[in-house]
Amino acid sequence: MDKYKASVDATNDALSLKADAELVEKVLENKLDKSEISVITNDINKLKEIIMNKNDFDTHVKYVKHALEEISKDMALKSNIKDVCKLLDLKANTKYVENVLNTYREDINARVKLTSYEDDKSKEGYIIDMLLQENCLGRWVWKSGELKTNYSIPWEIQASNTNPDNFLWEKDKTSVLVVQPGL
Repeated sequence: MDKYKASVDATNDALSLKADAELVEKVLENKLDKSEISVITNDINKLKEIIMNKNDFDTHVKYVKHALEEISKDMALKSNIKDVCKLLDLKANTKYVENVLNTYREDINARVKLTSYEDDKSKEGYIIDMLLQENCLGRWVWKSGELKTNYSIPWEIQASNTNPDNFLWEKDKTSVLVVQPGL
């Protein structure tokens, strides 16, 4: 059992390290209780919220300033009332339009009537058809220089065909079929 006993010196050393009761009471008097800590924590949270709101407010102010600058730019581009009035004064009025129409009324009355125009147009179409029949042309090219079956020329390229419905051509064939008789 002696081995579990402390020596007098060890006991004195341990007691010297022990805190003084008066000192402990003074420290405990300065310590905050739970309600005071709760109040301080709430105050800190409120301050954080105020700082965040200030940042949001600053961002909003910047956005509003930018929007106002854009609106002022747009307003600078808009015309003012004096310019609009000047343009309206330059606009043609009904008297001016009537005078212009009266000066051209005789020319308008002298113009071709619709029925005579349609008659002339149908005659023109007939004349054009007649002229196009005279201008029926087709050209094909033989480039290879080789003959088919020792005497026939294979037409390899179509160079011109004014009437593909009339001249029926197929590549490398030795003949071109003409639909319209008498050519």
